[in-house]
Amino acid sequence: MNKLYRHLYLTILLTGAILLVSCGRKETSDQSQAGSQPTSPKVTTSPETDKPKTEAAEASFETGKGLLLLEDTKKNLGLEFSPVREQRLAPTVSLTAQVYRSATEARLEESEEKHGFAYATVMVTPELSKNLKPGQKLEFVTKQNPTQHRNGIIWKVTDDHLAPLQKAEVILELSDSEAKLQVGDFITAAVSNDANSTQGLTVPHSAVLQASNGAFVFLQNGNYLLRVPVKTGAQNEDSVEITEGLRLGDVVLSKPVEAVYLIELRFVKGGAQAD
Repeated sequence: MNKLYRHLYLTILLTGAILLVSCGRKETSDQSQAGSQPTSPKVTTSPETDKPKTEAAEASFETGKGLLLLEDTKKNLGLEFSPVREQRLAPTVSLTAQVYRSATEARLEESEEKHGFAYATVMVTPELSKNLKPGQKLEFVTKQNPTQHRNGIIWKVTDDHLAPLQKAEVILELSDSEAKLQVGDFITAAVSNDANSTQGLTVPHSAVLQASNGAFVFLQNGNYLLRVPVKTGAQNEDSVEITEGLRLGDVVLSKPVEAVYLIELRFVKGGAQAD
């Protein structure tokens, strides 16, 4: 009888030990599996921009050096540069005139206008009229075809209307062999004043930034673009004279000046300016 109880007791102990070992292995396995689960990487963001810190800025700014653009930003903007040149510049007067007689109109006996030419009129200030003389050559374009340049001359300059209107009338004789100009059309004429031409340093019109506090250009300063104030003088259709602020041999940004200026303003006005 004792042997039976002893055998039963050992059986119970053995069964309990097996169960304990089995549960221990299961818990260890579960913990091991739980510990081996991959953890998602944390993405840190900038509290100011809420963007990943790894995102590079398009530019940086340093006082005295200027704006430094990344290569990708330069490519996206399509930067163009021009050297400062020395050349003779003839001031150009721009006139917007209205056609009052077409080239197809028959010439009247008392009229001085010639058949085959269109005539346009414009009122100008007395100061401007002093620089305009009959016979001066001009080039003109129309709104319908602004890329086709055609020739003409200043036909008359009269001050008949000067007293009541404080204006002088300038009449333009326009070459129009194809009779495309109609009465009422507007043309834009450029008159070069060669007599008042000057020799000086010039840059393209597109290089000069006209801001509320003056004129500026972006000077190539190594890898930087340094905005410098300039004073302008005579100008023609393509170039403008720089009387102060640049030297012969300097290289300036010619395009796109406005876009680069807006990037710089983010640093200067936004308080991100570096010392």
